[in-house]
Amino acid sequence: MRESRRDAVRAMKKLIYVALDVCVVLIFVVIGLHAHGHRETLGNLVSVSAPFLLGVVLAWALQYRRQKGRSLLRNGVEVWLITVVVGQVVRLIDGQGSALGFVLVTVGFLGACMLGWRLVVLGASRLGGRSAVRSKVS
Repeated sequence: MRESRRDAVRAMKKLIYVALDVCVVLIFVVIGLHAHGHRETLGNLVSVSAPFLLGVVLAWALQYRRQKGRSLLRNGVEVWLITVVVGQVVRLIDGQGSALGFVLVTVGFLGACMLGWRLVVLGASRLGGRSAVRSKVS
């Protein structure tokens, strides 16, 4: 019984972590649409965010297939880089373009936010008495 509860907690943590990464992408897109004078319609949100959301899904699927007990920060670096690369490649294939400035902003924003929330979780778990070393994505 104890093991199934632990598995349920791990699964819930993973869902929350994926949701946080999805939120980072959506915030990035909404800020970008607003900054460039585009309307924040559902259609614009979907078309601009889809390549990066595909990257998040692919990154987490790869994480799920090959990792057991990886650190949350290492997971974050991998999810961040896969999200950026997949998002940019899909944008190019789709004809949306990918100027150097956009690539740099994408790398910076997604990196800061995807790694940032993980650092907050690690810091909170350290303050809460749990060793940050034990904070893993299982």
